[in-house]
Amino acid sequence: DGCGTMISLELDGMASGMYEIIISNAAGEDIGFSYFDEEIVEEYCGDGVCNGDETEESCPEDCGGGGGTWDGDACTMDDNSVHVAADGSVLYNTLEPVAGFQFSIDGASILDASGGASEEAGFMISFSETTVLGFSLDGSTFDGCGTMISLELDGMASGMSGIIISNAAGEDIGFSYFDEEIVEEYCGDGECNGDETEESCPEDCGGDDCEEAWDGDACSMDNNSIHVTSSGTVLYNTDTPIAGFQFNLDGANILSAAGGNSEAAGFMISASATTVLGFSLDGSTIDGCGTMIELELDGDASGLSGIIISDAGGVEIAFSYFEGGGDGEP
Repeated sequence: DGCGTMISLELDGMASGMYEIIISNAAGEDIGFSYFDEEIVEEYCGDGVCNGDETEESCPEDCGGGGGTWDGDACTMDDNSVHVAADGSVLYNTLEPVAGFQFSIDGASILDASGGASEEAGFMISFSETTVLGFSLDGSTFDGCGTMISLELDGMASGMSGIIISNAAGEDIGFSYFDEEIVEEYCGDGECNGDETEESCPEDCGGDDCEEAWDGDACSMDNNSIHVTSSGTVLYNTDTPIAGFQFNLDGANILSAAGGNSEAAGFMISASATTVLGFSLDGSTIDGCGTMIELELDGDASGLSGIIISDAGGVEIAFSYFEGGGDGEP
């Protein structure tokens, strides 16, 4: 589940699209997938962003002198990678559910290890001054992206080594260490980000460029946020497994509600003309990022309100509505 590469095809020619798409859940029911028809923004040397295979040597105009271009969000790290932040948070981004992990911390001593997605999944955690080990005794896993575990450190961690991240079959997934520095955001850096607004920083946020374009991918939304496209696809990005949800739809009437990861997880779904309610009767949850549910609408949705998202303990996770906008708005 979540998002990633479903399969790689060797082709004779250039693919232009897909049709007759049938994606089914564990009950054999069609989830109701659509083809995402958006062009990828071309990356090139001189576009102002250090990306692709560009390096300081090959493209100094984009990559020179400043290090990486990471925003500090686990969900924008490389797939199947892990990173330790200055505060001891161990961040991860995985394409495959994680059932166990082991790693060593470089440059600091470990005083304590707890919390994060691993503790929420009921993992057994043990640690020494240099090494952390976590695994599940009941087959539980966590996936998507977020905080794997939080470490209390004596000193400043400089990285991680000896990284072994395994799946439910005990196989090494093949993680790498994500070694990017967080780019400092400041007024006048040419980007409208952080808490900058058109009022507080007109040089970055003035005019029509005050909102950064979203690429339309649920996994690049803010953590613990939800968004509805104008056609009725409800997208989510969570760092905590979801056991129930309720929201109101603005700008359109709901004709039906089905599909998505919630139906795939066996959630009970009910809907009125304005409200959708979904919950699990057997303790199933959904996490990571993707499509929560598909709505058939009469009209174009303008947003969601009255959002309540709860975890397996019935505790509200505190979601916000992701406005999206920019060129990536689906």
